[in-house]
Formats: sequence, structure tokens, C-alpha cells
Amino acid sequence: MVFFKNKMLASLLALILLLLDGQISLFFRFLFHGDFVITSHIMIIFLLYYTIFFNPYYVFFLSVSLGIIYDFYYLGIYNLAIATILFPSFIVLTIKAWKHVAPKRLQCFLIYFVSVSMLDLTSIGLAYLYRLTSYPLSDFITYNLAPSLIFNMLLFLLLQKQLKKIYL
Repeated sequence: MVFFKNKMLASLLALILLLLDGQISLFFRFLFHGDFVITSHIMIIFLLYYTIFFNPYYVFFLSVSLGIIYDFYYLGIYNLAIATILFPSFIVLTIKAWKHVAPKRLQCFLIYFVSVSMLDLTSIGLAYLYRLTSYPLSDFITYNLAPSLIFNMLLFLLLQKQLKKIYL
């Protein structure tokens, strides 16, 4: 349990989860032959709990670093800013939410649900703004957002008990 509470190891775990999220998403794309696009957000689950346990400034700078790595790794050097803006914004909103809400099971679930929804919707909005996609919003909601939310909510429910033991 001490392993997860060390800042350096938690940072390494977040980086590994960032890379694992991409692999899980790619696996589901192959599994469903591209009909449904499921975006995994395991790293966001851990960042949610990091905002409770670690110093807010540390988590903020970790999210900026992970956002830069995400943008370079998945989107390329010319599309820097989508995750670099969204991950720290998620952290700031989550930290603000914890000031008004106690970190209990239902509250964590709802904050995660809203965060993942807003993260995916804002990312597609920024992709439209940067002219990276012309994917219709109705198709995005049906074939990407809904399956991603279902997968991530189930995953959150599976991991929540263990993460609560570690970080709360």
C-alpha cells in the first residue's frame, strides 16, 4: 500500500496507466471492428484519487506533464494543447469539487462520470475547433461517448473499493 502513496511511484504509475489506456482503447477498437470506439480513462480514475491524497499543486503539475505526453504521443507535435488543457482543467475542477463535497463512494462516482463526460465532449469540441475531425456529433455520442461511459463506469465500480482503501 505504501507503494501507491509515494509521489514518484504514483507518477510512474500514472504514466504507465496513460499508455495502458491507449492500448485498451486500441484493443476495443479491434474487438468491435471500429463500429464502437471505447476510450479507456483508467488514469483519470487514479488522478481523481490523487487529488484527495496528494498535494493539489503536485497533482496539477503531474496532470500538465501527462497532458503534454498524451498530446505528443497520441496526437503529434502539431496538435499540442488538447490534453494539456483538459487534464489540468479536470484536476482544478475536481479539487474545487472536493472542497464542497466529501469524498464518499457516490460522490466519487458522480464526479468521475461528469469528468469523463466533459473530458470526452470537450476533447471533441477542441478537435472541431482545430479542424482535426469532421466526425458528426450525433455519431460521436452514439458510437464513442456512450460505450466509453459504460465501460469506464463499470471499471470505476470495480476499482473503487481498492482505491478507497489505498487513498482514503
